[in-house]
Amino acid sequence: ELPGLRFRRFRGAFDLPGIAAIHAAHSEYDRLDPLLSNQRPPTVAELAEIYRPRSDFNPDFQMLMAEVDGELIGYSWIRSWAQADGAWVLYHNCQILPAWRGVGIGDALMKWAEDVLGFAASHRPEGTSAHFRTDVYSTETHAIQRLEAAGYTIAQTTLEMALYSLDRLPPPLLSEGFALHTPGVDDARAVFFAMDAAFEDEWG
Repeated sequence: ELPGLRFRRFRGAFDLPGIAAIHAAHSEYDRLDPLLSNQRPPTVAELAEIYRPRSDFNPDFQMLMAEVDGELIGYSWIRSWAQADGAWVLYHNCQILPAWRGVGIGDALMKWAEDVLGFAASHRPEGTSAHFRTDVYSTETHAIQRLEAAGYTIAQTTLEMALYSLDRLPPPLLSEGFALHTPGVDDARAVFFAMDAAFEDEWG
């Protein structure tokens, strides 16, 4: 047990600078690529949008903060969704300041996430399956070791590629009868179902 350590709920705007600092330290320590949008440390404004309360996300129940002597040192967030085949994905992730890794805080945050998600999964429709899921980058060696020690295995590997110059892209070739335009509000439903169909066989 660490002196001064406690877990608490998310405090909204009060916690956002601390969360931003955690992501910045994580990015530098784990050598993430700041040129890739999903690896760049989020700003306070972006975090305010990501963690704002909405119909599918309640930070009071889907986030847990870890602090030592009043300083935010890590946090976890969870969410779940049903795949097209009816299986439930129980997603969790956590970030911890590098200086506080390896002392059991990540394990405690993961245990909380699994307990909450497991309880929610127990109320899923009969006959459907559920599995835990999280994402890590190959440079996050500490997180990988912690997850493997907990019994997690690699289910999918994603390769991220980037093209930094669009000058070499040829103009799109459209079949007869097709046209390109920016979708409007009236197109939203058609776009949703088109994207759903396009990714129907994609994992997760």
